[in-house]
Parts: sequence; C-alpha cells; structure tokens
Amino acid sequence: MSQTAEPIISVVMANKNGTMYLEQAVHSVLCQSVQNLELVFVDDASTDDSLSKIRAMATVDDRIRIIEKSASTGAAAARNVAIEAITSPWIAICDSDDVMHPDRLANLLAFAENKQADMVADDCIHFAVTPMEAPRTVMGIDRDLVAHKLNAVNIVETTAIGYLKPLIKRSLLSNSPYREDLTIGEDFQLYLELVLGGAEFWLSPTAQYLYRRMPGSLSFRSQPEQIYAQLVTLRETALNTTGQPAAFHRAMRHCIKKLEAAYAQESFARALKHGNVFNAAFHALKQPKPIWGWIKKNLKNKVTGTSGREIDIQYDFELLSNLAETDENTRRRYFAKLCYQASFKNIELVAETKEDLSAAWMLPAVNKVTLGKDGLDDFPHPQLYAATNRRVVNS
Repeated sequence: MSQTAEPIISVVMANKNGTMYLEQAVHSVLCQSVQNLELVFVDDASTDDSLSKIRAMATVDDRIRIIEKSASTGAAAARNVAIEAITSPWIAICDSDDVMHPDRLANLLAFAENKQADMVADDCIHFAVTPMEAPRTVMGIDRDLVAHKLNAVNIVETTAIGYLKPLIKRSLLSNSPYREDLTIGEDFQLYLELVLGGAEFWLSPTAQYLYRRMPGSLSFRSQPEQIYAQLVTLRETALNTTGQPAAFHRAMRHCIKKLEAAYAQESFARALKHGNVFNAAFHALKQPKPIWGWIKKNLKNKVTGTSGREIDIQYDFELLSNLAETDENTRRRYFAKLCYQASFKNIELVAETKEDLSAAWMLPAVNKVTLGKDGLDDFPHPQLYAATNRRVVNS
C-alpha cells in the first residue's frame, strides 16, 4: 500500500528479537481504519530475522519506515530515536508482540478530539498461548471503567496505568522523552511526568489493545537492578515535585514502599538461586513481610500448577448479536474471558458476519477462524500464524 497523505498518526514499534510474533503485530497496525498513518519500526540490534521480515513487508507497504540501530540500548532509547524522526501530530506505541483491533486508533483519535485531550488510552486485554491464571485486563476485569481524566494521583495510585498504550500528541514529547536509564517502568514515568507537566490525559472505557503475556517479557519478571533504577527515579520525582495535593505525596510514599518490597523480593529470589544464604537472610530480615508473601505465593504456584492446552471447542458468535448493543465494560469482560479460555483450550471461531470477523481480532490466541460465508472482504482479516497455531479457512 502507498502513503497518499501526510500521516496523522505515527505508530512506534521498538523491536529486539521479536520475530515470532512480529508479522502479526505489524499486520494489526497496517490494517488500522486510519489509513493516513505510518509505522516507524526501530530495530534495537536484533540478532534474529526480524529485520529481513520487516524489510519484506516494507517492499509492499511504503507506510513502514525502518530505523536500524547498530547497538542495543533498550526500548526507551529506541522509542526516542523514532520520536525524533516523527513529524506527525500524534504518536502511538505498539509492541512487536501485541495486537490492535483495526478500529482502535480511529476510536482513540475521535475520543481525543472530543475531549480536547493531549493523550488518551484504552484498557488492554491480556492474552497468551500458554495457560493464564484468570481472565485479565490491565485496569482490572472487575473494575467498571468510565471515560474520565487522569491526574497525577490516579497514575501513582494505579501503577497499572503504566502498561497502557496511549495516543499522545507529538508536541508533548519534544522536551519530555522516555527515560533511557529505565528498562522497566519507563512508560509509567513518562505518563507521570507528562501529567505533572500539565498534559490532559483521558482514559476510555474501551479495550482494543491485546497485550501478550509471555514468561520471557521484561514486564513479566524484573531484575533487582531494574527495580532499583525505577525506585531511584521515583524518589527523585517525589523530592522534586511541588504544588501537588497531599494525596499525591501519600500515594508516592505508598508506591515507593511497594517498589522497595519488590526490590527485596527479587533480591531474595536471586540470592536463593545462587546459593547466597547470607544475602538472602539480609533481605529477609530487612523486609520480612514481602519476603514471606513471596515465599507463600511461590509455594502455592508449585502445589497448584497449570495444565497445557486442551479441550477442543467450536465457538460461533451467537452472543455477539446482542453484545454489539451492550456497554463497553461488558464487552471488555467478555473478550477477556474468551482470551483466557483460548490460553488453555483449542478454540475454533466461526465468522458469519463483519461483526464476527471484527470480534476475531480480539482473540489473537485462538487456533482457527472459519469464514462461514463469502463476502467478508470489506473488513480486514486477522493475521494468523503457526507461532500461535492459528489459521483462517473458508467453509
């Protein structure tokens, strides 16, 4: 596809050895109903075949811009390189292993214009190709969301906001880019600094970003050094921030305390792994409550365990005829529960209508999508890959 107009949205995708799910992520960006966009792909010195894949895709769609880094410096630095090269009024982030519904960016853009916001976000639904413990969204599946403006207290009290993928005005990022000294929590820190600087940040009750859960991802398990760097940054922010209400400073103290506990837990776990009994004892004595919580959690996981993918079920979209008329919170919970089922069951989807095909985008880990009839070419088909055992077939 050729770019016919200046992009209104630039989607930034930082990549480091993400070949397994790369095509699925890129396809979800290029299928957005906002056609005047570009994908700025920054490869952080990958050693797999990511670059050859994205180059092949760029030969058939000139909306892809590729930036190659000779040395790996992390996701934050890679995103900053992309931001410097972008002139579009809006910037979105999509990770190289995640998926977006085709209407997501159009919906967020309309939401931003309606609220006259500087940055907007929706909830993210968790999915995986290995068993999950429960249906999950970033903001919480049991939480009723309404459209509302987020302030600094909200962000610090609900640190999960740092996992959201907002649409952000490019002008905001000129003087406040990502903190390159952080390898975790860089998104949370950016959003907090932008809001402290006066940005209007609105949250939508929709959920059209699919967030892949993998044991190897940085956000799944953090190293003590990574947590400590985030802890130092947050302490500096608390010390240097003035003019905020007392609730903000209380929330910051609580957030710092949680990070200190996480640092102790991961330091304790590392010491045990390497047989350093004295170091493990030091952290256990310094932070006994979080260490005991970590021990109980890990003992429980070893006792209960999780099973592999099983149970073949064919799922038609009968419920969707009524679901389209329901509220966003109902839809969010519905798809989160189906993503959970698809993490340990072999599910086949039968798409009879455009609405069915649209719903298939919300379930990236299902095994098979069957098109029940022809004439569904007016809506983009989800990209399905052997990496997730997915495929599309015509009946």
